[in-house]
Amino acid sequence: MTQLWIPADYVRTIELSMDGKPVLTFNGDISMSENPSVRFFVKPKPGAKMTARVTDTEERKFSDEWTVKLEPGS
Repeated sequence: MTQLWIPADYVRTIELSMDGKPVLTFNGDISMSENPSVRFFVKPKPGAKMTARVTDTEERKFSDEWTVKLEPGS
C-alpha cells in the first residue's frame, strides 16, 4: 500500500452566468485538473460580467468574476 494515495475529488456543479443571466450549467461527477479549461461559445456584449461558480464532491465552493474582453473584429 502506498502512502501517496490521494482520495478522489470531483467537480459536482459548474454554473456560468453573464450579467446575471445563466449561460451554462453542468451537473455531474467528473475529475478535472487543478487548473481546468472549459470551452463553450456565447456571443457577449463588450464589458459583460461573467461569473463562474463551482462546487466539488466535498461541498467546497469556488467562484470568480471577470469582465469580458473582446478581440478586435469580434
